[in-house]
Amino acid sequence: MKTLKTKFVCSFVALSLAVTYYYIVKPFAMGTPGNGTNFWVFSAMSQTSPHLNTIYPVWRSRIGGMWISGKLVDGEVKDGQLRVEDAQEVFGIYHSAWLFLFFLMLIFLVDDPLFAITACFACMLYMFTPKASYYAYPWDIPGMTFFTLNYLLWRKKHYNSMLLVMFVGYFFKETIVLSGVLFFFTDLTKGNKVRYLAATAAIALVMKVGITLAIDGKISLVTNQFISGTQKNLFRDSTFFLNLKELTTPSLNHFIFVNGGTFIISLLLPMRTKIEKGTKAVIGIFSLAALLAGALNEFRIMLDILPISILAIREHLVNSSGNILPAQVSDKRPPSKNERTGKAANSQKNDADNKK
Repeated sequence: MKTLKTKFVCSFVALSLAVTYYYIVKPFAMGTPGNGTNFWVFSAMSQTSPHLNTIYPVWRSRIGGMWISGKLVDGEVKDGQLRVEDAQEVFGIYHSAWLFLFFLMLIFLVDDPLFAITACFACMLYMFTPKASYYAYPWDIPGMTFFTLNYLLWRKKHYNSMLLVMFVGYFFKETIVLSGVLFFFTDLTKGNKVRYLAATAAIALVMKVGITLAIDGKISLVTNQFISGTQKNLFRDSTFFLNLKELTTPSLNHFIFVNGGTFIISLLLPMRTKIEKGTKAVIGIFSLAALLAGALNEFRIMLDILPISILAIREHLVNSSGNILPAQVSDKRPPSKNERTGKAANSQKNDADNKK
């Protein structure tokens, strides 16, 4: 049981790191020279200057975060004008508030929250490196929050709650439905597994149809960008090929260091238990989806599985260190026959002395 003192300490650290993140992300509100994508996306659903139809189709479906950020932007507009300082402030508040909520979730659902909080904060900062273009979008941290929550609910066997989280989380980022693969790694009967997987597919279908119909006025079942560039050559212009090129191009600012290196390490962990197999499966299917339809050089897209990788690595290290003590104890040789005889003689002598 976590004590109130422990929760207070973790909460204060979480708040401190959220404030730190506010000052880290705030300067990137207006983007970088020549690239103002950050705030263009952040303000896409503002009523003062709506432009949701100008961003990528896959992004338009992630209305949850953009609706909130749009409201924040509208609240700062005065006489039809928005100062840069105010834009930076609401941008920083939005991202840091979501990070704090994410940390609070870890405090109540994770065994060692202080480690998870500090590790996640440190590892996520790789997204603010030159190759990643310093992007920060309204769905990044919410997506990580809901994806991690579903993983933790799976660990606690709260399967119905997972479906509810999928429904709510889909408004922020559609990748939440990939957590449905975890239903394969449960103690449920085959029939119940099929039902939960069917429910996952139904949520994905209904949400995709409903959101695209509401936003675009038409149903679009596939909005992910599998093809980039001119599309003259389906393979060369495919996102998959571009990502392979990115992975095979040597660079100090390479994808291999994404999520503080925890992504690569988590892929190398053994799969002995059902929990380990499920963890590896959800990390694997997410990374495959990113390879096929994501821009791997935008390291922020891997945030969803960052906490899962960290928790998996910690659990592996704790279990490994827990096996050291029994091995050391077992190294002690059993007493020889002479040692046993001598010990018995000493015991008899002590009994005789006590009778005197």
